[in-house]
Amino acid sequence: MPYTQQQKTEHIKELQRYLHGIDMSRGNQPRVIPDGVYGANTISAVSEFQREHGLSVTGETDTETWDSIVREYLAAMGEQPQSLSVFPSADYICQIGCGGIIVWVIQSMLAELARRFDNLKSVEINGDYTAETVGAVMAFQQICGVDATGKVDSTTWNLLAACVEHRIQ
Repeated sequence: MPYTQQQKTEHIKELQRYLHGIDMSRGNQPRVIPDGVYGANTISAVSEFQREHGLSVTGETDTETWDSIVREYLAAMGEQPQSLSVFPSADYICQIGCGGIIVWVIQSMLAELARRFDNLKSVEINGDYTAETVGAVMAFQQICGVDATGKVDSTTWNLLAACVEHRIQ
């Protein structure tokens, strides 16, 4: 069976994901966005990788280069996990109208706590700070003995994070 253009594109994307992962972990590779095109950015990233690892610098991905990239990627992904700081600042307040990753994390923490404790409300994890999220935050705040505003400030964030981290069996 012939090697299709779709298969080639998927293999290039896989290579680009490995290079992107190495860059995200180590920050020493030229930035590559996985788009399936073996263009100038990919050639530059492969060449730089080859240079750094004592391989023949061709910009092409031969078997030796592929295997080295995969080994480096797996080593980078196996390192100690990096922390992700998502709460913007001590002055920030997450409330109705907010959205994005911070809301996903808040909703995920609320859902996890609701799974563990019957007296907490679960929420749909959708990234939108809805009335349902307000209600779950208020219930959590009441249980914790802080003002039940339904808004997540740094105090509520820290309480949520501490409760999720503390695994009660």
